[in-house]
Amino acid sequence: MGIWLNFGISIPVVLPGSLILTIFHGFIPNRNMCLARNLKEVFFLISRKQSLYIYLSQFFSAVAFAIRFFPFLLILELFMLVIILLKNKKNLPHFFIASFFIPLIYLVSHISFFIYHPQLSLFLRHKIWMLSWFRGTPVLPGNLLRNIITGRLYDTRGLLTANKEWSPLQPIIFLLALLPLRLSFNLFILYLITFIYFLYVLLLTDGVAKFIMPVFPFLAVLAIKNISIIYSIIRIWIVLKLKPLRIK
Repeated sequence: MGIWLNFGISIPVVLPGSLILTIFHGFIPNRNMCLARNLKEVFFLISRKQSLYIYLSQFFSAVAFAIRFFPFLLILELFMLVIILLKNKKNLPHFFIASFFIPLIYLVSHISFFIYHPQLSLFLRHKIWMLSWFRGTPVLPGNLLRNIITGRLYDTRGLLTANKEWSPLQPIIFLLALLPLRLSFNLFILYLITFIYFLYVLLLTDGVAKFIMPVFPFLAVLAIKNISIIYSIIRIWIVLKLKPLRIK
């Protein structure tokens, strides 16, 4: 499932890199995490072609939010709203209608809670407690970069520990993904999503591996895109160097 997810993600961005990405996929840790959130952004990237994709995007946003209560998803919703206002206002009514998926699916996913506690006030009290619990999560600014580049990070006790899920491929993909080569609108949106997410987890989390994985498939897509561009440039340079000079 994870392989086809990454293949689907790369189609709107860089089709030639899709097949290459599936090869690298086996070396990426935790490759099946955050399926719903990634699908949400895939459909949003291609939503300018058909409004149906807005509904699919919001549906998977609701599923992702129901699976894990992650406040960053709300920030991402605001970001998507701004993009629609700037680039495709005709989809604005569809966006607002599809946004009802989020509270609907979230409540349906907690149906067992209402069976045993049939009071909305108790449910809201529980969610307020979850927010307070999330705010109590240790924050270690900058720990994320150390984790990505070296595979080591500081824990809540201030001790330097090893990330067992780290591999040398992570910093390579991260650095390759940072190259802003041949930006299109979809790639620009993808870079913005990645930047906003990393700024969030860099400053407001402790930088453990679980916070890297939601955006890692997109980093892989951007890295493969840049590899394909670099390869095409090198190939053209080699062809020009080997091409014999014309004698007048």
